[in-house]
Amino acid sequence: MATIIILFKNPENQRIPEGSLIAKLQRLNIVNLLIFTGSIVCFLLALQWGGTTYSWNSGRVIALLVAAGVSFAFFLAIEVLRKGRATIPSSVILNRTAGLCLVYAFCTSSAFAVMDYLLPIWFQAIKGASAAQSGLMLLPSVIGLSVAAISSGFIVSFVGYYTPLMLLGSTMMAIGFGFLTTFTPTTGRAAWIGWQAMFSFGIGLAFPQPWSAPQTVLAAEDIPAAMAAVGFAISIGAALFISISQNIFTNLLRNGLSDVPGIEVNEIVNQGATNLLQTVPISEREQVVHIYNSAITTTFWACVAVVCLGMLAALSMEWKSVKDAKRDAKSEK
Repeated sequence: MATIIILFKNPENQRIPEGSLIAKLQRLNIVNLLIFTGSIVCFLLALQWGGTTYSWNSGRVIALLVAAGVSFAFFLAIEVLRKGRATIPSSVILNRTAGLCLVYAFCTSSAFAVMDYLLPIWFQAIKGASAAQSGLMLLPSVIGLSVAAISSGFIVSFVGYYTPLMLLGSTMMAIGFGFLTTFTPTTGRAAWIGWQAMFSFGIGLAFPQPWSAPQTVLAAEDIPAAMAAVGFAISIGAALFISISQNIFTNLLRNGLSDVPGIEVNEIVNQGATNLLQTVPISEREQVVHIYNSAITTTFWACVAVVCLGMLAALSMEWKSVKDAKRDAKSEK
């Protein structure tokens, strides 16, 4: 908090919207936000229930998916009709770099959230670590991310271009996640430290850049909306992909455990990873651990795909220097 207070700079030339309170509330587009929220809730519930609580072809899951699709279509239609007064203005979405930044932010946060969710489970279920021990085993991720995030700011300020760091970060994330898919119960300490450090260093390089790019390519009046949109893309990406990865992992685990005689599948799935080894008979323990490991590492492939999608978004962006944007802003003053 002290650092924030010291470094905080009050923005110059703030534009305070004019008009009555009702007019200001109308600009918030609350109805459309409620429609979008309903769409996301329905979709997340469908992912949560599908294949676990209810089968995918059950009426409840199908109804939730249909409701999510219809409400999202309504949201898009209202956004198009509102044009400049949309929740995310068309000037942001239709700008190549700003629009692709939203895709990149979504993909990056999705992959990071899944790693943050599944890697502690792998440490606890496969390596037999406690919750506290798994936290210590994640220190390479924390250190790699912190060092890279701080370094990326200095690099962009010196070089002027954010796109190389987005590409380098995505490449390191894809390689790191790719090697996470090769983990086995016998994977040594050097491997799980090195590959999670590489992935996290890539995250640290990539994560700040979607905040820089819109400020470089957009007009000053569009920047606040773009910043809000980037934050929204990060939040929604993490929420969606944690639910998606959990569904993939749970279904893979159930399918694998169903072939093991003498164990309660629901008990193992619902109990979690902390006491996995204590609840499985010794005769079946090795097989169950391999099934658990396979379910986790196979789920990582979804993150490899989403990271590669983010890389394609970065490849398609304009190469514009933040130094040029700063000079243009000063000349306008």
